[in-house]
Amino acid sequence: MRIKEKRSIKLQSKKEPDLVRVLLPLMSIEVPPMSNEVTQIEKPIASAAALLAGFAGIGSYFTQNELIDQLREAIYNILTSEKSVDLRTKRLSEQIPHLISSIRWQIRNWRIIVPFENLVLPRGKKFHVGDVTFFTFGRGHSQKMLRQIKSSLTRNPHYATKPDEIDKIVNARKKTDIATLLGKCCATTVVFGRSDGAYEEGVFKTEEAVAAIKLFRYPNDDFYGRHFGIIGTIIPRAHRTMLLHPEPTGYVGMQSEIVGAFFEYEIDDQRSKYMGAGLRRIGKILAKKKRTEVEQRIISSMLWFAKATDVVLVNERKMSPPFDNAKTKTRRVQAAMMAPYDRLLKLMISLESLLILDQSEPITSTISDRTAQLLGGKYEKRKEVALFVKKMYGKRSEVVHHGGKDIEDSDLRTLLTLVQSAIMKLIKGSNVLNSDSTLRDWFDRQRLGGA
Repeated sequence: MRIKEKRSIKLQSKKEPDLVRVLLPLMSIEVPPMSNEVTQIEKPIASAAALLAGFAGIGSYFTQNELIDQLREAIYNILTSEKSVDLRTKRLSEQIPHLISSIRWQIRNWRIIVPFENLVLPRGKKFHVGDVTFFTFGRGHSQKMLRQIKSSLTRNPHYATKPDEIDKIVNARKKTDIATLLGKCCATTVVFGRSDGAYEEGVFKTEEAVAAIKLFRYPNDDFYGRHFGIIGTIIPRAHRTMLLHPEPTGYVGMQSEIVGAFFEYEIDDQRSKYMGAGLRRIGKILAKKKRTEVEQRIISSMLWFAKATDVVLVNERKMSPPFDNAKTKTRRVQAAMMAPYDRLLKLMISLESLLILDQSEPITSTISDRTAQLLGGKYEKRKEVALFVKKMYGKRSEVVHHGGKDIEDSDLRTLLTLVQSAIMKLIKGSNVLNSDSTLRDWFDRQRLGGA
């Protein structure tokens, strides 16, 4: 969906604009136009574009320049193909309604189907998150898509009398893009807008639903390598073989290992029950056309949390100092720390986007105090949480400014659990805490001991 520009015409007209009247004076211009006539052409076209932008919401999805380009192309085609003013006028009267119809046709509901890597649903089951439905793309879906393709081509005047060509296209689609989806878990949703923006809008909507699912991850999902995502966003399961031999020569050994997503992420009955009411509550937020400030914070934080869980952690490596085998110790080479650093940064961004309400607020003390306040508990517990978050933010600063040092796996697991809990806690209170001001007031009351 295109970003709306500021328009001079704010009221949307239901009556089709009379563009022919505005563009009619151009029909007498010679081609190619003289230099002084170029301006004469552009002004009526710009006026026609402004009228078109104010009709039926077109200006919300097409920029002024895009409409000018389409009108200019139509005008120059008429001027170059016809010589007489009468013939040009006739062509103008015929083409302008077609152009308006073509533009309006592009603005509609579009259904998108997005395939996933490493996500599994029980046979025949569907899973809903807001307006997004997850399902397994089977032969029935394939046949339905192919019927739609054939039906559309049959109604197209260009193909209507060419059944052999239609069959050729349908078979080609069956063997290429449709075939790649068979057996894959997919998500589908409907978006409204332009066709060229529908893919992007649909993927964004799907990513929000995916983030909601990832918020309810199991504590052992990392251990079992249960990672999933839209195809192309995660490393799929693959075998990697490496060779090793003494330098300069000797027997060549090998190591074969599985990398990427190890076990499938299955949304079975047990996991569905675990997500329960929390996911349904998030689904209602995602389905809203207009979200509150706090709901926007929750979604942003949730997306960063999902990105953090996508990071595949590397096991620590044992390194022996040279000439001192008796002092073997465990440490991480810097390259092995990139994944923990990546997860740390994304978790801290998730926490910041959830709890920092004003750019002037001191980050470290604000997120540490507010995390403790949000999670609650007795004083000692809250103090422990605040100190831990402050420590982890310090490690985040080390990574950003100085390259970072070792991060304990246990600290990273604890931070992930805290961020997960903070998001869920705010989701529960989002009906009451629906704006930044009410959220700030709530934190102030907690800090000052108010009711």
